Amino acid sequence: MELKCVTVIFCILGATAIALASVEEPPKWPPVYIVEGSLHVPTSDIEEPFKAWYDSIAGRSRIDYYGGTVKTYQVPGQPHGEIVHIEVMPVSNGTVNIMHQFYVEDPGTLDIQPALPETKNMEFAGSETFMSVECDRYTMKIKAGNKLEINTLWVQYINPANQSTLRVPVPKRFDRKVYTDYNVFEHFYIDYYYLDPGHIPADVFEISIEKDGQILNSGLDFGINPMGNYIQYDRDHLSRRFQQFLFEYNKSYTTATEAEYRRDIFYQNLLYIQSKNRANLGYTLAVNRFADLTQDEMKAFQGRRPSTRPNSGKPFPYQRNEVEGNFPEQLDWRISGAVTPIKDQSMCGSCWAFGTVGAVEGAYFMKTNKSLRLSEQAVMDCSWAYGPRGCFGGSEVDALSWIKAVGGIPSDEEYGPYLAMAGYCHLSNMTLRVPIADYYIVPRNDPDALKFALFKHGPVVVGIESAKMDFSFYKSGVYSSGCSNMINHNVLAVGYGVLNGKPYWLVKNSWGIDWGNGGYILMSAEGNTCCILRQPVYVTM
Repeated sequence: MELKCVTVIFCILGATAIALASVEEPPKWPPVYIVEGSLHVPTSDIEEPFKAWYDSIAGRSRIDYYGGTVKTYQVPGQPHGEIVHIEVMPVSNGTVNIMHQFYVEDPGTLDIQPALPETKNMEFAGSETFMSVECDRYTMKIKAGNKLEINTLWVQYINPANQSTLRVPVPKRFDRKVYTDYNVFEHFYIDYYYLDPGHIPADVFEISIEKDGQILNSGLDFGINPMGNYIQYDRDHLSRRFQQFLFEYNKSYTTATEAEYRRDIFYQNLLYIQSKNRANLGYTLAVNRFADLTQDEMKAFQGRRPSTRPNSGKPFPYQRNEVEGNFPEQLDWRISGAVTPIKDQSMCGSCWAFGTVGAVEGAYFMKTNKSLRLSEQAVMDCSWAYGPRGCFGGSEVDALSWIKAVGGIPSDEEYGPYLAMAGYCHLSNMTLRVPIADYYIVPRNDPDALKFALFKHGPVVVGIESAKMDFSFYKSGVYSSGCSNMINHNVLAVGYGVLNGKPYWLVKNSWGIDWGNGGYILMSAEGNTCCILRQPVYVTM
């Protein structure tokens, strides 16, 4: 990580505002200041730059995030001067992003938002070299139940020219760690790069965007005051958001310890979601039923494993001149009925079965022009001899090899419901309604070949890397996150197109309709996003 120096402007410092009586007293911040820095959450790979204007005399504050992509204001409102929170952020109308203004009105409960931490209960913990400068360190420990919260502040003191008795506090870093009995801890820190404790021009607090009239509920959605989620010690607002989550997803826990553990995970995931959305990445995230799970627990939903058998899929049978230009500009197989409704694999690593069955359902539609729900449970129960391991994972090519060998798979209705676990194979005396002729491997890293295969043969099963947190909480837009080269999840490509100038693959997931955009995701078609072009496979009958 690159360390940056803190720039301090002394031109109009007032000694009465910042002089310290004793070296061991915690620092006292000026009543008016401008500060720049960046907020870091190491466990979530977040680095969020900000610039803040704080004026406690006039009762107003403003913080810009990600270079002004999102701006939050806390200013006196009408008619009695109660503080009003306003957020200005880009909103897509489907073609372009337009800046909109949202606001929270809750008289008597809102206040202006500092960007420097409260220090009155901090204790002097010694002097040390920090970020290559001499700093004083202050700490505050808060013990609550099985939780220990440790807040640490490093401050550099500077003597302005001709004022040797005045020690000006300059913040370097504020760090918070929360330890628990179950070895899960929360950690974030704020690095400060620039401080100007001087006059703030009045136009800084002028808002040129017209009010939309959209009110955000201050009791539930606190993405409108991001800094407060981090540096304030009172987190009642996050508790209210957690209660809403429990109600919305009908969640309950067996013990108080489990409830507290899940609440802590929810807090970290919520703050991650809000930070990523402020970055205006071109796609948005949202709280969903996974918001109380860790990323390690999400591995239970990612069951694609490499095949250990020779790949018996046939090579792509088309030449380059047969492919180029011989497909439409956009395609969506949902419209014609080639795609069955969104399914839910539950907490079982059976994505390989869902992706495979989706491709067979698509091939069935291409042959008969009829939609038929086929049985993932049959594939899970009966394909073990070919490599798959039920909820412990499998691969699409092994599953297709089994389907071809046994002559097809039964319908959902005939075989029985999905169990989210492997059961006894009971294919005997059933009508194997959907045999397949073969399955073909689309050339690697060839978007034109995948488009042609989709157009010519219907939905295609693909392997992707889905371990990133932003994939877990994807909601809308064209997903373009950086991924590793490790495929761990099977999904179904069902089309392609362009949104706001960004090409995408239309992908059906198997995590239920509350995930993503009704169960679907638009994955960027610029490059090999999350390995989607590594090994696409289509089925023929």
